[in-house]
Amino acid sequence: MMILQEEAASNSRGHVAGVVLTDGILPQESVLEMIRQRSIPFISTRADVSTATTTIGRMTVKTEVGDRDKIGLIQKLIQDHVQVDRIIDLVMDGNRTPLDQLHLGV
Repeated sequence: MMILQEEAASNSRGHVAGVVLTDGILPQESVLEMIRQRSIPFISTRADVSTATTTIGRMTVKTEVGDRDKIGLIQKLIQDHVQVDRIIDLVMDGNRTPLDQLHLGV
């Protein structure tokens, strides 16, 4: 909840990529509204935390040539959320900034 409050208080999209709600517990409507307002993807499952994280960790996501809808979605997500020009500038400048310190808008 605190992370969502910090996310909501910031002027730009922070580091919350998504929310996984476990144990079949749904938060209060005010928390759900906060998630919706920030357009944070979320999913709810009856699985416990350990099972949910293990399942997510084992997922294999493949995109094949014929997946036109998926490719279009990926292109839109990159266009909307990745600062491609910034990445190109950093590569062209030879900047060796560690990736975990780079704020690319992902």
